[in-house]
Amino acid sequence: MSVSVDSDAIRPAGVGGVRCRGPGHAARGGAPWLVLLAPVLMLVLSAGDARADLRVCNRTGYLLNVALGSPAAEGFRTEGWWSIAADHCQAVVRGALNSRYLYLYAADIDGRSVVDGDVSMCVERRGFTIDGTAECWRRGFEAAGFVEVDTLDFDSWTVFLEEGGRLRAGP
Repeated sequence: MSVSVDSDAIRPAGVGGVRCRGPGHAARGGAPWLVLLAPVLMLVLSAGDARADLRVCNRTGYLLNVALGSPAAEGFRTEGWWSIAADHCQAVVRGALNSRYLYLYAADIDGRSVVDGDVSMCVERRGFTIDGTAECWRRGFEAAGFVEVDTLDFDSWTVFLEEGGRLRAGP
């Protein structure tokens, strides 16, 4: 949120109070409480810009395809793919996070693992939603190693995928 101020409208206070210009402005008296209220008002207005979600930021030099694993009604569900360009971020979960632990997997455009973890879950080459993590091959899917992300129960979390498969994360 940006605020522009007309520098001619800001003048030092006179002996009789705040000096104003233009029609309809009082020459005396003013409202000193308005000066104290302005910062609070700006905070309230800017708070509307914040959103709760899980964002993934690609800090590599190439396009990444990201899959997400999360708790479901029965077991786990995996979903993919979110294509995230180099040096860009994307929300992969919109709204407040409903689980402390989420799971991420990332591959380059050739399908090679970039972020490869210890938690085996199912993926598919095209867009997918897969319920369950058992017997991926038998069900016609591929098994991939997802990384566990601990969101510490925050409503919003950002994961940074970096060169060499490194992850950084925080609220």
